[in-house]
Amino acid sequence: TGPDAVRKAIAHRPDVVLMDVRLSGMSGIEACKEIKHTAPSVRVIILTSYGDDDTVF
Repeated sequence: TGPDAVRKAIAHRPDVVLMDVRLSGMSGIEACKEIKHTAPSVRVIILTSYGDDDTVF
């Protein structure tokens, strides 16, 4: 879930977090913003298999 990704990224401070745009609990974009706000050294890569612009942007 999005909240789980945020908690784990903050707790473990990995070099890179890889996540999808769509997560349960919060979007991948929201999770990315929260991770970057709390742990700015953590890099986030967001991948998705969704092709429609509304999902991606």
